[in-house]
This record gives sequence, structure tokens and C-alpha cells, in this order.
Amino acid sequence: MRATLLLALALLTHPGFPWLPDEAHGPLARPEESMALPVSRKGISGQATWYRWRPGEAAAGPRLRAALGSRWRGRLVRVCAGESCLRVRLTDWCACPGERLVDLDRRAFALLAFPSRGVVRVTVIY
Repeated sequence: MRATLLLALALLTHPGFPWLPDEAHGPLARPEESMALPVSRKGISGQATWYRWRPGEAAAGPRLRAALGSRWRGRLVRVCAGESCLRVRLTDWCACPGERLVDLDRRAFALLAFPSRGVVRVTVIY
């Protein structure tokens, strides 16, 4: 029993874990190989952090909400850090002070950077 728990903990904390398929939550918070959004979209740069939330969902900070206008809730956006991009749905809001644009769920953040970093520079394309 203890060995099983240790193996499960090792899998959950392994950086490769978010890449495992998760059919229950659909294609959100996965690498965006087949989910390209149109290139002609607008973008805003800042920082992303993570919090414990539902996979594929994110909280929009004040700067992002201002850029998107009053219809930000439920909107799909692309979040890119370097060459890595993913798509999340904005379902919540955060105070997100300073340069913080968006709070991602832990799995989505792990696709862009190690969660232990806490913060990653991103561009949100909408």
C-alpha cells in the first residue's frame, strides 16, 4: 500500500504528468499542437502564476479583463511562454497585482514552467 502511494505521489509531482491524457476535461490545458487560434489576434504581456483550480480554467487579472472588456468571462485565450503555448478558458477573476495577468491552474502552469518557479513571463493572445 505504501509503495502504491509513493508511486502515485511520484507520478503526480513529475514534470511530465500534465502531458498525460485527461479525457474528462477535454482539450483544455494541453499543448496546443492542434488547437491553433487565428494569428491575427491581439496580445498582452505580463506574468502568470498558478493556483489550485479546475484543469483548463484560469482567473483573469485586472489588466487582462480591461483588455478583453466586459465579455471576458468564458472566453478562450492562448497563453504563451517562449515557444510553449496552451489554451485556457477564463472562468474566474483575481486581484493579480503588478504585472500579473492571469492565474492558471497548476497543470496548465506546469506546461509552461515548473510550478516551483511560481511565476512565468507570458503573452496572452485573445
